[in-house]
Amino acid sequence: MRFYYALIGLVIVIASAIGYLVISLKAPESFSNEDLIEISQLKRDFQKSISPLTIVNFSSIYSTEAQQVLLDPLSDMKNVGDKNKSIYSTDNDCF
Repeated sequence: MRFYYALIGLVIVIASAIGYLVISLKAPESFSNEDLIEISQLKRDFQKSISPLTIVNFSSIYSTEAQQVLLDPLSDMKNVGDKNKSIYSTDNDCF
């Protein structure tokens, strides 16, 4: 029976050591300014070298301002922090 307790203890120690190594060896997820500048330059170079097949003019598709609000993500996100108000609730009797 002692052997099983020693084996379980050894498994716990090995699992803890492996978990510590995985966490400590994880690369940092931050970007330097040089990385951001390089990405921006790659994007500009790509846009200069590749010409678009077509250009979509959303002003011609969505001519009124009320229709253009559909394209604005901020117009839909203004109620995200408001937890007391449900955008789906109404005082009207639906049924």
